[in-house]
This record gives sequence, C-alpha cells and structure tokens, in this order.
Amino acid sequence: MISDSVKTDKTPTIAQQNDLFRKGVLCHNIPGRIVTTRLLAKSPRYREMIDAVRAFDSFDESNDPWNEHDEAIVGDAYFKIDYYEDEELEYGSADSSDLSMTYRVMTIAFTSEY
Repeated sequence: MISDSVKTDKTPTIAQQNDLFRKGVLCHNIPGRIVTTRLLAKSPRYREMIDAVRAFDSFDESNDPWNEHDEAIVGDAYFKIDYYEDEELEYGSADSSDLSMTYRVMTIAFTSEY
C-alpha cells in the first residue's frame, strides 16, 4: 500500500482517471468494468441512471472527501469505484494512479440498495 503523502501527490491523477473511466471515455485505455445491481439492471430507469452517473460533475468535500472522484450519490443512483490489481479482483491495487497495475470496477446501484 502506498503512503498517504505519496497518495496525496497522485490524487489529481486518480481523480482524472476516474472521471474519464466513469464518463466512458474509452480512448484513454483505462482498464476496468462497470457492474450494476440486479435491481438497477432490470429497472426501466437503467439508462437514465447510467447517464446520470456519467454526467455527474458536482464533486465537493461532502461527497468526495479524498478528492478522487471515486464515489457519490447522484439523484437515486450511487456509484463507487474500487481499484484492483487485475481482472481476477483478488487484490487491491498498490498504486491506483498506475494504469499498468490497476483495474477499476465501478458499481452502480440505487441509493435504496446502499
């Protein structure tokens, strides 16, 4: 695990990567996948909720205390980005700013499921 002082220096990079990943900007080759809960996946509001998460850009201290843009409540949706070492999701990434050693998983759910 990296120290808090090193992580702080990398926070703007992590936030930018998370924004690109969340918004679906695939040209930056940020490895990862998006998963949703079954309730959201079967909802007629599925597309609306995904679009709301992608469009969200109102991060502040109340919803983003670590300044990484890795989770927030967006209307009725909640999203969280976790960092893993690889696609097997066995271990957390030692450096979530390093794309060569980080695989992101963004989970999206209704806030009622959180």
